[in-house]
Amino acid sequence: KRVCALPGETVQLIDGKLYVDGRVKEMAPSNVREQIAMFEATGESAIQEFRDFRLFSIDGFLKDGLFVESLHPAMGLGLEVGFSLPENESSVTLEVRAGEDIFQLRFDNNQSLLTLVRVAPGESVLLNESPWPTALRNGRAFLSLQGQMIHAYWNDDLLFEALPFTPSPQRVLADAPIEFGRSGQPRIHHTAGAMIDSVRVGRSISRISRGAFGCASPLSLRAGEYYLLGDQPSKSRDSRQYGAVHLDQMVGVVRGRLFADNRNEWGWQ
Repeated sequence: KRVCALPGETVQLIDGKLYVDGRVKEMAPSNVREQIAMFEATGESAIQEFRDFRLFSIDGFLKDGLFVESLHPAMGLGLEVGFSLPENESSVTLEVRAGEDIFQLRFDNNQSLLTLVRVAPGESVLLNESPWPTALRNGRAFLSLQGQMIHAYWNDDLLFEALPFTPSPQRVLADAPIEFGRSGQPRIHHTAGAMIDSVRVGRSISRISRGAFGCASPLSLRAGEYYLLGDQPSKSRDSRQYGAVHLDQMVGVVRGRLFADNRNEWGWQ
């Protein structure tokens, strides 16, 4: 078992994610290979195969017989696009969605600019703008929303520091003018001259889509109490079943352990 929360802290599990004092404890992926693969295509047909792929569902839950869009990003998706921009006026834009908000990461060869824009109903907000070096015209861009943070990478290196965002309020989709079945779909926009070499989509290894989002009551740990979780959530009995464990009841031996970092097969991080 692993000690995941200490005396004096408040712990909560929401849809497979661990929150300590209101902050989610998880690692943000630096590339799509650290996520569970949902789609992959390479070569000249990559962009067309991606456009034809329509299996990315919307996160949400049923309430009074109506589908309500969740506060969570759709499936915790990450979008990676391999491309090159050989012409001056070419550009590529990666787009992911969280509720009503759309986040667009744009690589503009003409202006040598990298921009991140949040598009919400009735407004568009520039979140980041920075020069895009000429040397960075051929590679892989990765955009994901994880733990209410926006992460952007180029060839596994951070383009800029992660930026926080607040999810838009939940709403009943029956009343929303959105094409059903595509709201959670990441998208790629590109101009003539841009060459798309590969497209990959993954989802967070922490996301467990169950059609509804369970929310256990927050548990405040008193003096001497700890919250324990096992490495195999489907086979482990831990504090999810028996609650906080007092120090007097804990017996352990400190040993060194070496194990493979095969995180794609784990539910906990």
